[in-house]
Amino acid sequence: MAVYLFIGLGVQYFASGNGPFQLSKNIGLGLIAVYSVWLIFNTRERCNVWQDSITFWNDVISKDSRIPIAYNNRGNEYKSRNEFDKAIPDLNQAIAFKEDYLEPHVILGDIYRSQGKYELAREKLEKALKINPKSHQALVNLGIVNCVQGRLEDGFDNFNKAISYKPEMFEAYGNRGNYYAMKGEIDKAIVDYNRALQINPDFKDAYLNLGKTQMQQKKPQEALKYLDLFIQRGGSPGEANWLKGVVYASMNNFNAALQSANLAQAAGYAVNQQQMQLWAAGKQQ
Repeated sequence: MAVYLFIGLGVQYFASGNGPFQLSKNIGLGLIAVYSVWLIFNTRERCNVWQDSITFWNDVISKDSRIPIAYNNRGNEYKSRNEFDKAIPDLNQAIAFKEDYLEPHVILGDIYRSQGKYELAREKLEKALKINPKSHQALVNLGIVNCVQGRLEDGFDNFNKAISYKPEMFEAYGNRGNYYAMKGEIDKAIVDYNRALQINPDFKDAYLNLGKTQMQQKKPQEALKYLDLFIQRGGSPGEANWLKGVVYASMNNFNAALQSANLAQAAGYAVNQQQMQLWAAGKQQ
């Protein structure tokens, strides 16, 4: 602001003709014009840097390569783009500079979990919980790892702790719902899925899981409603359309079942060809 105020005053001064010399007036106006052009150019250059998170953090790191948050944030951005091979070195670099930095441990744990590298995920998430035992995101991610590895009660404990530390954490309710579903406690699972949606109506996985639980409870219309909501919220149409096919077949609507199955196949889902042949013949099994 001070720079622009200076320019404004300078323009006013020289334009008024009060400068000591006419030549000074012309030179001054010229300098101000050049400086204004430089400012505009420099602003555009900075906007080019700031318009993208990766280029922004690249710029920060190029100026000071020992800032942990820069590597963490660039790594997190790479993770959001599923560029894990670039995210992992950045996150490890952030930890190298600051060993007790919570966030990169949590993010690495989530990456390794998504890759099926559960022991590496556990290592990072347990380290995160040593740094902060109340890290709700680390607790939920560790809970998922525990459930996948068959340690259901440990996972259940993780989800409960996450909820106690952050009651509005919809992912914790959603995953605790999965725990209940795995235990066959469908009514409790439905309560948790609905609680997750009360907190975040865009939590698409809850719609898919509600569709599955309604199928288990033999409520086809409710199942179809939730599967459609899952697709409408941007969920993968492959599995959802296949499940819709199963629901339609249970209602003896085999044409609709085949249409849904074809949509699932078009989305890249590995459909059961033998099952589709039965539906084409008007049979469930």
